Amino acid sequence: MEEFPDELRTPPIALVTLVGCPDLHAPITAHLHAEQPPINSLALPEISKISILSKRAKENSAPAQPVGGILNRDWLSKHRTRVPAVVAAIFDSVHVSGDPAQWLQVCTDLENLKAAIRGRNSKLVVVVVSHSKSKDELSEDRMVALRKRAELDPKHLIVFVPDEPSRLQHSLKRLGSTFAELANGYYKDEGRRIKTRLERRNYPSVELNIRYCFKVAVYAEFRRDWGEALRMYEDAYHVLREMVATSTRLPPIQRLVEIKTVAEQLNFKISTLLLHGGKLLEAISWFRQHNASYRQLAGAPEVTFLHWEWLSRQFLVFAELLETSSATDLNTSTVVSGTADTPTEWEFHSAYYFQVLELFFLNSLEILDSVTNLYRQEGWVTLLWDALCNLRECSRKCGIVKDFVEYSLEMAALPNSSLSQRETIHKEVFAVVRGDESGSGENDSLRVHADKPLYIEIDLISPLRAVLLASVAFHEQMIKPGAPTMITLSLLSQLPLNVEIDQLEIQFNQSECNFIIVNGQRSHLAAISCVQPGRRVETAPTLELITNKWIRLTYEIKSELSGKLECIYVIARMGLSFSISCRAESPASMNDLPLWKYENRVESIPTKDPSLAFSGQKAVQVEEPDPRVDLSLASSCLALVGEIFTVPVIITSKGHAVHSGELKINLVDTRGGGLLSPREAESFSIDNLHVELVSISRQYHEDKSIASSENIQKIQPSFGLIPVPFLNEGDSWSCELEIRWNRPKPIMLYVSLGYYPLGTEKSPQKVNVHKSLQIEGKTGIVMSHQFMLPFLRDPLLLSKIKPPSASDPEDQTSPSLPSNETSFLIVTAKNTTEVPLLLESMSIDASNDDATMGPTRLVAGEEFKKVFPVTPKGTLSVLKMGAVELRWRRDSAESSNSSSDQVLTKHSLPDVKIESPPLVLSLNTPPHAVLGDAFTYAIKISNRTPLLQEIRYSLADSQSFVLSGSHNDTIFVLPKSDHILIYKVVPLASGFQQLPRVTVTAARYTAGFQPSATAATVFVFPTKPQFKHAAETGNGSSSVPAEQK
Repeated sequence: MEEFPDELRTPPIALVTLVGCPDLHAPITAHLHAEQPPINSLALPEISKISILSKRAKENSAPAQPVGGILNRDWLSKHRTRVPAVVAAIFDSVHVSGDPAQWLQVCTDLENLKAAIRGRNSKLVVVVVSHSKSKDELSEDRMVALRKRAELDPKHLIVFVPDEPSRLQHSLKRLGSTFAELANGYYKDEGRRIKTRLERRNYPSVELNIRYCFKVAVYAEFRRDWGEALRMYEDAYHVLREMVATSTRLPPIQRLVEIKTVAEQLNFKISTLLLHGGKLLEAISWFRQHNASYRQLAGAPEVTFLHWEWLSRQFLVFAELLETSSATDLNTSTVVSGTADTPTEWEFHSAYYFQVLELFFLNSLEILDSVTNLYRQEGWVTLLWDALCNLRECSRKCGIVKDFVEYSLEMAALPNSSLSQRETIHKEVFAVVRGDESGSGENDSLRVHADKPLYIEIDLISPLRAVLLASVAFHEQMIKPGAPTMITLSLLSQLPLNVEIDQLEIQFNQSECNFIIVNGQRSHLAAISCVQPGRRVETAPTLELITNKWIRLTYEIKSELSGKLECIYVIARMGLSFSISCRAESPASMNDLPLWKYENRVESIPTKDPSLAFSGQKAVQVEEPDPRVDLSLASSCLALVGEIFTVPVIITSKGHAVHSGELKINLVDTRGGGLLSPREAESFSIDNLHVELVSISRQYHEDKSIASSENIQKIQPSFGLIPVPFLNEGDSWSCELEIRWNRPKPIMLYVSLGYYPLGTEKSPQKVNVHKSLQIEGKTGIVMSHQFMLPFLRDPLLLSKIKPPSASDPEDQTSPSLPSNETSFLIVTAKNTTEVPLLLESMSIDASNDDATMGPTRLVAGEEFKKVFPVTPKGTLSVLKMGAVELRWRRDSAESSNSSSDQVLTKHSLPDVKIESPPLVLSLNTPPHAVLGDAFTYAIKISNRTPLLQEIRYSLADSQSFVLSGSHNDTIFVLPKSDHILIYKVVPLASGFQQLPRVTVTAARYTAGFQPSATAATVFVFPTKPQFKHAAETGNGSSSVPAEQK
């Protein structure tokens, strides 16, 4: 722990600078050191020394280059010894109250001091030393001027009396409390300023993130806020751990050393805060996490010793922290009998030292193994040989048989110039794996026994590929099920001596194709393999591996299963308890041996046929057998939203019997998306599905002996699986898929039939038949609605004349109806498809029997409208209209009148606001007029309020009519009464004519309204019309002249 600097081992203490009056520095400094917490002071005897407080030029300029490191080397020391939180300017009262020259000097010194600390944000305190024996009294005006000059609060201008003990103690206490308050505020402001950068992520690199967290934590320690300091140190630690793998301008070794150094300092601070806070268990847990995070970061092999030295120092420092912490005295108990002076009981046994020695060997194995990986990648054979020698000896000492054999085989297969050494290692390792008793005595602990066989695996990137390389090539790329094909197996080894293989096992992804090749010259050892009953066994004349020479074996193979047939492993067994599993490789994609690539050796191809050597693959595709069952989908390609769409599926046997058949149904979106809306994926429900498979209705076969397990069907919204009964040749079976569209979407329906032609026992190969059908889902009925006010009656609705409300934007969009007036709701249903539809019923309330109607045919593009009267009663402010329910079905000969074929479409109606209109304007006009004949045009204004209403009305002239009466006037309508305006109107033109438009304005509501153009339109006949109607008592007819009111 002594390696850490003092500023890191001790908590930071606030720093105050005293400027001027050096004779008072000693008592002030002594008092500040006695405070809790203490305060350090930096004494400057004269104002001329304040230049050390100024920022350097490089500190003021913004950095133009990337961050040079993670933490500044002297930042913590600088803030503890050179950057004060508070600067106290001490002036004698004689200078403050003296002549103008002295006062000018005080002002000059104060300005220089303010300029020096302006870039530091340090707090300023002015102390005026006043002697009780002095005859000069402090001028109040000078004190106010001094405070304004320094820009201080009154409490930061302190009068210090040093020559009276009582007043001296009072001055010191006031000075100490002021320093403590300002220093705490300074460190709090500095921490908040940097923390703001962290929250805004205002930093260009990860290094600055760590640096900012560290600074905020130090400022928190200045304020004795241990919780905040602990959190920020932990944040810096976690960010530092994440940047281990990031790229940087520094070399990797230097970068890792820097990260570990900073991590060590952060771990020291965190552990210190936890232990001195009494959190022993948290400190131990944190150290375990620290050890686990950096234990594996050893770095480059050539500097691994630095890692172990750093890791050991972590344990040493933490142990010293535990010894000096008061938390261990209260929370720990003795777990061993020994102490620091006397050894533990374990140290009196030799097993302890053997265990430590083994740990050292295992540690060496780990370090050397990482080194050998680098040597393999770079191809440094000489260095690799030396490293493998050390690894081999370490594994021999530890008794690790598998590692010893692998390192020995790799060394024997290296292109080393010393052939004799390779041969010696070759003989030694095979003596070990074969259990040869004539081997050296030092290998007694490395014997391989039959009860513990040794198994070595060689993959595509293993360094043991030079020991055994297996190449497998099929002579064809695609074969029929059950058709034989040829396969060539080639083996190559770079071992210095010949190797006899007792048995070869070739394994495929289809285990039925596995077979074994035994060595004809060593047939007495063929029993070493546990051959399964029925497993194919071949005999080869010899299975001897010769150095750098391919051994080629060609055999016939066939597969009854369709799909991919691939050779996975080639297992070579040598002896009773040793085998090498080699991953099979294709000749066309086989890589060279990296260490033998540039050696002077004869290269050959793995197969005799050159074309097979350059294009051969270790896998072949087995085609599916030709199905003799017909699968058909009979349905139209247009479905309507809401209806149950039926798709008949017909299976007809035309040469194969169907055993254990399964029918799989899949619904897939043709556009590549899912059947579920992405917005509704979080709140999944059946209603959110665009398309769903509802059910599958099956036609049961006459064979009643179908097992109950075959009747099990699995149906999901987009997937279905049902069994198919047994079918003889010529039989057929059908089912119907019921699919419902909740929303318009095109889908692709995939139906797959899988069956066994001869039963599961006789025909292991399953035959599959696939069919697909694209179905377009469209919306059949589109509904809309419209509210209409009473004809020839226009109520004044105040909500329509109010300005829009920002708090309720829907207030203007929701419809409003007058109370106690009969309005009309017009619902429109439009056929948007090419399919004719039959409308069964339309109602607002499903229980209303009067809303049913006879079937109404609706062709493509046609609209159907239904009118519902709406008369709001009572004093309701909002009328909930509910929804319109429309029942319809397809108009086709196949559809029936059953309720199951009907589709229910709902159209939601908005809530209607009910208002009591204060005024109602009614028009009374004849249904038609005759050119030149006068008629009466009556306008009634109804006042429904208990108030007197002032009404201004105006009647516009019309070129088609001549009228008599007042065109505009102001009238008063009594409460709960009506006022009628009557005009005589003579039409001047025939046809549809617009009556003179009347505009009524209510002064109380500052609102004007007029009837609609439709209500103010009348048809004018050129002459009096004669209407004919059938007599009630006969078939004759009579003419009746039209009458006008």
